[in-house]
Amino acid sequence: MLKVRPSLGAMLVLALAAADPGGRRNHTHSDARRQQRRKRARSVARRNHTAIHANPEAFTLSNAASARSLGLVKRQSMTGALCRHTATSGLNNGKDCFYHLCLLALRRGANVSFETVRWNARSPGRAGATLAHERLWDVRHWNQYVSKHGGLPYLVPGPPTSSIRTPGFENLLFLNTFSQPQTQNPSGTLRVAHFHRALRPAPDVLAAAAAAAPKKPYGAVHLRLEKDLDEYRAFKRARLGAKTTFDEMENTASLRACAQGVERLFVAVAVDEVSNAEDKAYLAQKRGPFDSALAFHGGNLSARFGAAALVVGAMIDMEICADAAYFVGYAGLSTFDRALVDVRATRDQWTAGLAVPGNCTFTIRRGDVGKPAGAPSGVHVHHFTSLP
Repeated sequence: MLKVRPSLGAMLVLALAAADPGGRRNHTHSDARRQQRRKRARSVARRNHTAIHANPEAFTLSNAASARSLGLVKRQSMTGALCRHTATSGLNNGKDCFYHLCLLALRRGANVSFETVRWNARSPGRAGATLAHERLWDVRHWNQYVSKHGGLPYLVPGPPTSSIRTPGFENLLFLNTFSQPQTQNPSGTLRVAHFHRALRPAPDVLAAAAAAAPKKPYGAVHLRLEKDLDEYRAFKRARLGAKTTFDEMENTASLRACAQGVERLFVAVAVDEVSNAEDKAYLAQKRGPFDSALAFHGGNLSARFGAAALVVGAMIDMEICADAAYFVGYAGLSTFDRALVDVRATRDQWTAGLAVPGNCTFTIRRGDVGKPAGAPSGVHVHHFTSLP
């Protein structure tokens, strides 16, 4: 923990912020009132600049000194780096933590300073490598969305000034799994819908997704087959092979109805990370359930996106799966699938209320809970008609 004194520049910025939240001085105020505001600003500077936290997993408070560049009100803002449990976790674990940060900011009446928000790069051989928030996400779109719809904090620039304990991954973002009363209610559901619409990939990522998407209509399935599952004993036991998943899809009447006239099936999987020989051989056949032709996002993302390639690959897969005529995931095993179920259920929701999935969204489930009447015990495909 490094102790620092507030710089004169920082105090002047704070003074200006207190003097005029919109970035314009008001010359009609008396000198006495200006002096009072400057005194309060200096007090805030002393309080907020007492420490800079070097821990990359620390969530911090920041003063948005550069908010004028976005035309935003200058006020106290929160920022963070990685949240706990994401060192080896994927994209949507990070989204859950970022959503948690947004909730904390809303409770404190703060914005989010994005310049030190870091996302796990999951780069092979580079443990702890991270990516800047603005490398992955469209900050301008987020702020334009919040300006129009509210419900979320703004994203503003500015250095960290004091720290709070980082929240962990708590499944606060997801509507379709577990029980989270603060999320699974009408206002919480609408906030989740706003979050997913506001958090839009950067323009170059969206362009890559558009180029990789099959011709519509297409279906989509997420096969969680990558070898990193071997690191988690419970997940490794729960995994299903490609053949088992495709067989269950074929045997699900409601899914067959959704697949009518859909000739292509996009498969969200990091093919290079699949080590199981049977799965690799099955995917190499390029044929899926309902006699569909399999499609993958392909391409050399490393050449274009460098260290961000793995995360960008997941983002591309999400964009494509969200627009599919039908989607099959494994929500009990993957936060990627939990997020997609919610995105597809709430993308047209603009008022408070519980989400009602009116589209063809499915998940693999184990056990007898929710299985169709007359279906055998064990694995089955669940059709979402309500959440959770």
